[in-house]
Amino acid sequence: MIWPILQFAIAVPALVMIALQQSNTWKYPSTMWQAVPFLAVALVGTIAPLVVGIREHVSHRRIDREVTCREILGGMVASVEELTAIMCADLGASVYKLRWWRPYRRRLRRVARLRLAPQPSSNISWYVGKGVVGLCAQSQTDVVKDVYRLHDPIRTPEEWGQLPPDITLGLGWEECELLRGKHGYVLGTPINHPRTGKIIGVVTLDGPPQQSAALDTNEVRQLLRKAATECAREI
Repeated sequence: MIWPILQFAIAVPALVMIALQQSNTWKYPSTMWQAVPFLAVALVGTIAPLVVGIREHVSHRRIDREVTCREILGGMVASVEELTAIMCADLGASVYKLRWWRPYRRRLRRVARLRLAPQPSSNISWYVGKGVVGLCAQSQTDVVKDVYRLHDPIRTPEEWGQLPPDITLGLGWEECELLRGKHGYVLGTPINHPRTGKIIGVVTLDGPPQQSAALDTNEVRQLLRKAATECAREI
């Protein structure tokens, strides 16, 4: 979006200057002002292919990253099914990348999502400290929550606002309503940079709420950590 605006801001004044000179409306411009508009148009024409090439490269890289991460999630979900006997159709997994959104506020953008059963997205923006994903990024440790039971204390917006963050998961009343019935037992594991060890994202796995005993085990967490290590090379 920035480049089209910048291209317009450079090209239009340059073309106006050329038109004024060619029509003799602007008489006797200096040599510099005769050359500047042509240089500006040439600059736009030179940079435009470069910008297009960069955009295509970024787009292809994003697609490749998503495909690779989905393959990693697929392997993890298959291993969880083998370990817990929970069907893949009842499991969901996602990879999030930690990014700066505003000064002093970091957002978690979903890189890849794997869910066999059709389920609409909640359309909630996740930030550090919000939801299982945000709490995992904030604490930089494994986080396990029964999101399905998150709705048990819901009565009114006022009462919801009085509840502590460990119950609301940092979610507002409307956001909690958007999650109703869409998730069960959710596990989150941080993704750490391969060299620096700095947190760069989160891997999540969610399954049926009645299967919490099968999901909340060291074996399942090890599968998430393995997936997080593999995803760290991609995001």
